[in-house]
Amino acid sequence: MSISKHGCPVCGFPEFEALDDAGCVTYDISPSCGCESGCDYEEDASQEKLRQRRDTWLNVKQGAWWNSRVPPPPSWNPMQQLSAAGLHAEAAIQPMSGLRPAMAHH
Repeated sequence: MSISKHGCPVCGFPEFEALDDAGCVTYDISPSCGCESGCDYEEDASQEKLRQRRDTWLNVKQGAWWNSRVPPPPSWNPMQQLSAAGLHAEAAIQPMSGLRPAMAHH
């Protein structure tokens, strides 16, 4: 099963392309969750692997916006983003408003 080209398959951020026109990973990093296409998942990633990445983002990183150089969209909410993308979250979180990572990993 191949992932969708449009939107992050981990967090559902819509302004992201995980695959290029040839269906290959882009090695781009989602500004929302910080997962890298081609590193954290491949074009044929299982739903289980994507769910594990999503759970880590939500439960370990508390659904925080990852990119410290690009601000999140106005009124950004990780749970609403997941829902709008049709993605399921295993655990409910209480994201901390305005939480930013100390250092972006590039």
